[in-house]
Amino acid sequence: MKIGVVGAGIIGTSIAYHLGKAGAQVTIFDIGGPGDGVSSKSFACLNAFGQPAADLPFRLEAIRYHSTIARELGSERYLHITGTLRLGTVEGEAAKITANAKMMREFGGDANSLTGSTINELEPLVQAHRPIEGVSVPEEGWVDAKGLSRRLVHVATRNFDVRFRRLRVLRIGNDGLKPWVNYDLGTDLFDCVVLAAGSDTNPILQASNLTPFPIKADPGALREVPCHNESRGLGHVVYADSFHVRPSDRGGLLAGISPLVDDLQSSDRFEKESKAILDTGAEWIDRFAEMPGTPVLGIRSVTADELPILGRLEDANHIYIAVMHGGITLGPLVGRLVANEVVNEQASDLLARYRPSRFGNNATCAPATVSSSEDRRVAPMGPNASVEVQRDISLLKGEISLIRSTPPAPVWLGDTIRQSLAHVAEQANIGEIFRAHRFRGTEPDREAGAGWIAGRLGTAPAIDRMITTNGTQNALFLATLATTREKKVIAVEEIGYYAFRNIAALLGVTPRAVAMDHDGMLPDAFDKACNDGNVAAVYLQPTVHNPTAYVMSVERRQELAAVARRNNVQILEDDVYGLLPENSPIAISALAPELAWYATGPAKCVAPGLRIGYLVAPTAQAAAAAFAPVSTVTTWHVSPLVAEIAQQWIRDGTMGAIRDAIRAEVRTRQAIAAATLKGADYLSHSESIFIWLRLPSDTTEEKFVASARSRGVILRPGSMFWVSPPKQIDRIRVVLGSPDSAREVRSALEVIGSILH
Repeated sequence: MKIGVVGAGIIGTSIAYHLGKAGAQVTIFDIGGPGDGVSSKSFACLNAFGQPAADLPFRLEAIRYHSTIARELGSERYLHITGTLRLGTVEGEAAKITANAKMMREFGGDANSLTGSTINELEPLVQAHRPIEGVSVPEEGWVDAKGLSRRLVHVATRNFDVRFRRLRVLRIGNDGLKPWVNYDLGTDLFDCVVLAAGSDTNPILQASNLTPFPIKADPGALREVPCHNESRGLGHVVYADSFHVRPSDRGGLLAGISPLVDDLQSSDRFEKESKAILDTGAEWIDRFAEMPGTPVLGIRSVTADELPILGRLEDANHIYIAVMHGGITLGPLVGRLVANEVVNEQASDLLARYRPSRFGNNATCAPATVSSSEDRRVAPMGPNASVEVQRDISLLKGEISLIRSTPPAPVWLGDTIRQSLAHVAEQANIGEIFRAHRFRGTEPDREAGAGWIAGRLGTAPAIDRMITTNGTQNALFLATLATTREKKVIAVEEIGYYAFRNIAALLGVTPRAVAMDHDGMLPDAFDKACNDGNVAAVYLQPTVHNPTAYVMSVERRQELAAVARRNNVQILEDDVYGLLPENSPIAISALAPELAWYATGPAKCVAPGLRIGYLVAPTAQAAAAAFAPVSTVTTWHVSPLVAEIAQQWIRDGTMGAIRDAIRAEVRTRQAIAAATLKGADYLSHSESIFIWLRLPSDTTEEKFVASARSRGVILRPGSMFWVSPPKQIDRIRVVLGSPDSAREVRSALEVIGSILH
């Protein structure tokens, strides 16, 4: 069976893993990385205590299955069966604890009574110096849901016929024969589609003309307290009246509180719940109010009856819904049961209580309709609307180069440049502008640049930390020179931007290749690479990586920043593509500013001829030290004319308008690629100007490039992106931005498609 799974949280990844294990061909779709969504914003407790009697057996079996799947995956480090402590002083809470403990025992679970002194022995941080009802539930605990989701995908993609695609799903549907998934690069057909998208379930259903379910995304406040001496003694998950707290995934504490009334606006509710966590936590945890912490917004998908929705739609039997609150507890077991239902068509008695049919006509499916793909700038809907590719192409008229990663230009760019040059020429001090070097850039240059990049760094950097340069490559040259005066090794990903290695070679610096996956450099491998103490810096391109086009998750950025901090390694962040995507995670430089050298410019999101770049150093002193050795010996500083135009374009909004027009054109070209190369295996992003194309197993990159050239399409070998190329290179980069028009892109891709097939 060919199955699409929409959503890569703990539920979707578990379903995909078990489907792959059962022999299905599976594609997982998610706009973020595995576990990036709700799964990473949850209290993530393994919880059966207090559940209704009808659900308790399901919950208990689900908790026990966590140990089974952990052994199977080798993911024991993400599972923490620490036990929970259930404490109550409020009369109603204490009574519920007693009743729930009794019911727990009746269904074969453990619930052991506690005294005040026992509580203090188990958890010295807990203040239990008042009348209290308490039980311990030894089978419960908590899970690093993000880590487990990633592990499920890692094992599934390596051992089974499962692949992960980081794409935004727009709609799903069923044309009467086959269900399909429409995403921002195209449309794929499947035998079954599993919708496990959490709080995005209803938006996808509504966009697909499918009746939504009574689900709400229920936000709630959490508080994360970093690791320090006071927090290391907490070993259990503690539920105390309305307050709950556990060890966090990264050390320290994670605390929350029972939801407040629902009629508050979300911002007011978050503020009030955040304060309530502090106030109530101080009553239960010694010195809690003194511990520094960060408020976190957690989101839960809660149905009207607070039960999972698991099953096929009645009128669209090839679409299976899997959404629930409590997915951290239930996810692995649900994955096994759903996979069995989908592949073997064996209904599970454990899931009978949770079918979509209980909501009546919510299973009704209507056919989806959209306007033409060109009007909507998305791939056509349904399998019969895809663009037909001619396979008898021989030669193009003239050559089309797909080599340079140049963004497409809006048709009105020339007129805009002429107007801007005229505006500069009218300035009274035009002669003075051309009589002086810009060196680090004038204060207005740096102020304009700081405003342009503020969104990537969370705030505008101080201009005394900035150097204005003659492009991003020059910024990287300065940063590399500044960070490698003593140590001469820089960690880089095993596949990456070849020109940075040229910079390193010019400066006598050795690149050290570090293993990577679909989310970028592997933190453990980076840590290992730093073991000898010779690594001065790490070069990263986390947003639209060249050439693989991945956008690194926030969690991976945090992990790499932590490794750099632990090893005292400087971070060189190349964010030249970072301003092109409409939504991308914050720059890694914002997560470790004391170590980071942030480099960017408009070459890839506006125009490469606008030769200006911005380098942000960790401190003003570091910026001055980087500038001093090269102040009069290189041509890295920006041209006065270009600097004036850049200032003008940033301040009057022209820079943003050009970028937005390019972004829209890139999306169109990506949709053309998805339709023209339908069935091809490639990595990309909906707002990337290139794709990373896998070649057929029966050819070599040399033969493929030569064949394309003979038909008028110029391609660059994939081997140049490897630090140490393997004997067999199975991918090449195909640039969609460099041709003058979308028509040329289509013509060139038709040639590539004909060679692939």
